[in-house]
Amino acid sequence: MCFLKSKRNKHKVSDKDITCYKVMTLLGDDIVSSYYYPRNNSYRIGDTIEPSENVKDTVIDKSDFVNGGVIHSYADYTEAFLESIPLGRLGEDTVIVECVIPAGTSYWKNKYREYISKKVVIKAILY
Repeated sequence: MCFLKSKRNKHKVSDKDITCYKVMTLLGDDIVSSYYYPRNNSYRIGDTIEPSENVKDTVIDKSDFVNGGVIHSYADYTEAFLESIPLGRLGEDTVIVECVIPAGTSYWKNKYREYISKKVVIKAILY
């Protein structure tokens, strides 16, 4: 997933938890990223996902595309569902996970209803 920015995408800090959705993979009882970052980590409900690399907010603000150093997610379930189609069969190994961007976290939102943020917390597995 690649986050496309425009001049309207402004860096924000959440003042409350923001619900979002991620496409992930189930391996047994473990939840892992469907993308390359941080692919080697496994998660459970309640865990916090943070990027494996640290990118400064000022660097992200100057980029047109953002791939790493942040966690990608969607503002609504439908967008996450559409993203899941090319990745696998939803409900077998590909799942949609409800998360929150915690209050106090740096984030950006684009016109495609995608978020990038410094972290998300897994709340539930949705199919």
